[in-house]
Amino acid sequence: MTTNDTTELITAYLMTRWEAHLRQAQHFNIDRPDDRSVDDLMQTSIAGVMLQLSAAAKGEMKVTHSNTKEIEECLKMFCAFNGWESIKNAPPAFWSIPVSRIVIGAWVWMTRDQMITLSEASEISHRPLSELTQLIYRGKIAVFPDHSEPNPTKRNRVLLSEIKALPTKGKRARRRGR
Repeated sequence: MTTNDTTELITAYLMTRWEAHLRQAQHFNIDRPDDRSVDDLMQTSIAGVMLQLSAAAKGEMKVTHSNTKEIEECLKMFCAFNGWESIKNAPPAFWSIPVSRIVIGAWVWMTRDQMITLSEASEISHRPLSELTQLIYRGKIAVFPDHSEPNPTKRNRVLLSEIKALPTKGKRARRRGR
């Protein structure tokens, strides 16, 4: 993703958020805030936060303790801006928009985790895909779309750390006589 692509993603996201803010002000008969230009939005602190997240997501930041803490703070600010407690509390609809690539990329960079396919998760966990799908459905495993995957049925990714954290499945002892 180029710098221009990143700027366009962030701008589109902020414009959408700003328009929603204006509609809400109109709905509640609150004085309409002044319109903002794209340049104004890109000068806001949240735009700066998103640019930092993008740099981490693209691997442009050196992995140091201070940079990791900085990205952790940026993720907290992004969550607060959106009214979420954490990234894992983001509504499912958020993960379908392009700017989510920046956020999950920064999260993976910060945690030094890895996104893997469900097939890889099945192999690692020794669980069938159907069982992993049920764990996702029940909210036990978070799933994130990989927007670079052209096939929508193969787009879902999970965090390797969540798969490794699953309880191991022990073999049941057979009862005698049955």
